[in-house]
Amino acid sequence: HSFVIKKTPLLIAFLVLV
Repeated sequence: HSFVIKKTPLLIAFLVLV
């Protein structure tokens, strides 16, 4: 589950950039 938690901020940052 740690992988998902670590990837969540990345997805949010991606959405903000887009």
